[in-house]
Amino acid sequence: MIYIFLILIIGIYFYLLFKNIGETEKIVPKSYFIIFLIILFTTTLFFVYIPKSHIQDMDEYERILTKNENIRANIIKIKKSIPKLEEKLENEPAFYEGWLMLARSYSILDNLNASIDAYEKALSVKSDNSKALKEYLNVLRLHNNKKNKEKIIKVYDQLLFLDKKDASILLNKLHYSVKINDPQLTIKTLNEIIDHPETIDKNRYKKILMKINNNE
Repeated sequence: MIYIFLILIIGIYFYLLFKNIGETEKIVPKSYFIIFLIILFTTTLFFVYIPKSHIQDMDEYERILTKNENIRANIIKIKKSIPKLEEKLENEPAFYEGWLMLARSYSILDNLNASIDAYEKALSVKSDNSKALKEYLNVLRLHNNKKNKEKIIKVYDQLLFLDKKDASILLNKLHYSVKINDPQLTIKTLNEIIDHPETIDKNRYKKILMKINNNE
């Protein structure tokens, strides 16, 4: 803001200086030197101000602002739709897609307890949807990694049962075991990774397992 103020002051100075053409004849050499310094200062100020002002990022700011406004509008819609959805689910408890919608809505609103309850209702109706299980897993982990350990491990097992070839599930489980600092779970998961037929570079995990066992 101070840069704009200074540029404005300099602009006013030049306006007053040259508002009458005849006045330019009265400018002495010393004044020309001062004018040169002012021009140099203004040019330097311009090139310093522009990068720091982030004017070039205004389109990005506008896009983010619009996105945030859309998010706020969607949150308002979600809050209004939840009571109607809950009423519908009371009359249709086997409405699987409805429970998922409710779970996702509560997750967006950061009501993780309600989201977990809704995911569990959905999975009690249909438990073989990998996408829903992964969403449920994410909410459980966001809520409390350690408190929800039993449920989280169960979800990892269900995901692996649904897709036995997907070794990434075990790698995710390994990351989780390290995150909660559970050596026993880490050792168990490392053994599962080593035994999994789709695991790449098994020697890497064998070395990690060996280090853990040597440190015990």
